[in-house]
Amino acid sequence: MGLLAWWRLKALARRYEAKRFSDAQLLAATWWLLVVASDAVERISVHAGVVTLLLILAVAATSAAMFPPLLATALRLAQRGLSRPAPCTLLLLLVFGDTARTEAQFDRIGARWRWFGPLTMIAAPDVVARTVDPGDFLRFVTGDLAADFVTTPQDLERRLATLDVLPDPDGRYRVNEFCCRDGTWQATVVRLIERADAVRMDLRGFNAQRAGCEFELRELGTRPQGERVVLVVDASTDRPLLDRMLGSVSLGFRVVEVQCGHGPRTDAAFVALLEAARR
Repeated sequence: MGLLAWWRLKALARRYEAKRFSDAQLLAATWWLLVVASDAVERISVHAGVVTLLLILAVAATSAAMFPPLLATALRLAQRGLSRPAPCTLLLLLVFGDTARTEAQFDRIGARWRWFGPLTMIAAPDVVARTVDPGDFLRFVTGDLAADFVTTPQDLERRLATLDVLPDPDGRYRVNEFCCRDGTWQATVVRLIERADAVRMDLRGFNAQRAGCEFELRELGTRPQGERVVLVVDASTDRPLLDRMLGSVSLGFRVVEVQCGHGPRTDAAFVALLEAARR
């Protein structure tokens, strides 16, 4: 059974990489499988007889097997004839250190953006629970996770050439994470900035002890498309330090203040990003 489960996991990962289904479709199919299995166990415990057992198992197996293709067909029919705007790539940059706050913002900003275009970001433990996918999980359990790291300029070019910019069957785009070493993250940030249609930099919690994002701010300031940059701040942001660090390069940046738990301001930041990407 363990070997069968392993083969099944590898098959799912290959199909996911081939964009046969999305992470949301996999989640829905998993929940449906749990519902069917729970119902089958309950019925088997109540009804006796070999014929009844076989009938219950047949119905359960058919229900579980038919759900994924029926869901995929429904998604195709729902999107038939819909016009989609050209996808826009969003680059997410952030100050690390507050996992709960970062995850909440990713849910409200990053997850919603996936309907409009792909996301790119430097991999971080603050959002790993939101961005891990079946392919990542398989590479982790097989010990091949190091293959995802950008360690050389050649690795960076390979990852950029294979960016996933096409929508999944449910219409959403995927998150492209870049796992970097100390010697490659700066070059990766520069290339991702050049490719992004909009950049969101979360500077909440930014202070003298968390000033590691100075490089990103400087790089953003050297680009002529400053209006495509949205800086998110709150009461914990050291604004005087930020102003001194940016100097005059922030003239084109749009700054949105988002306090914790303030949904309307988060929505305003999302709208600002959409406007920035369409410029």
